[in-house]
Amino acid sequence: MISLKLTRASNSFSEYGVVLQRSILLLFFHFFSFIPIDYYKPKMTKRRNHSNHNQNRKHHRNGIKKPKRQRHRTKKGMYLPFAKNLKFVRKGTLKAKMEKKKNQEKEMEVVKN
Repeated sequence: MISLKLTRASNSFSEYGVVLQRSILLLFFHFFSFIPIDYYKPKMTKRRNHSNHNQNRKHHRNGIKKPKRQRHRTKKGMYLPFAKNLKFVRKGTLKAKMEKKKNQEKEMEVVKN
């Protein structure tokens, strides 16, 4: 068994004695447990995780722009039967426009002749 001679100074152990005592306790706990020895060591102080410093300057360096407007709205998340029906409706109106355009061309040819 290891014996320690600790000096007593003003109602507390001296720094050396406390460190030695603690290291022996750490070895004892490490020897008889499955917990790693790093578990008992003092943890580092936690630091600040995030700061907004310089972020505003970086954002404005290329200018803050409005988001670009899309030509067509997305159908993602739209009620599926309605979206399918919308597709057929647009296809039908396109056919009707094409027929109307053909009829106007025919009328123009008749008027010319």
